[in-house]
Amino acid sequence: MDDLSERMRENHFTVAAMHGEMPQKEREMIMTEFRKGDARVLITTDVWARGIDVAQVTMLLLLVLKLLLVLVLLLVLTLFLALLRCRW
Repeated sequence: MDDLSERMRENHFTVAAMHGEMPQKEREMIMTEFRKGDARVLITTDVWARGIDVAQVTMLLLLVLKLLLVLVLLLVLTLFLALLRCRW
């Protein structure tokens, strides 16, 4: 999640990110900033995404989607390597 938010900031997105291990005060501060529009993108784990009540959400990225993409890429790589071994 930190890598994704950092890359987005490098590409000039205003990003807020939070997860369940953060202290409650920090999560509340992040949500306040997001609701005010200081951050236009909120990246959060699926646990916190379920309970978020924001009237106008520009974009909500879930960490689960990023992890799913990584798993799919690993599966493709594993299959590719298995095919290479079969040919040798």
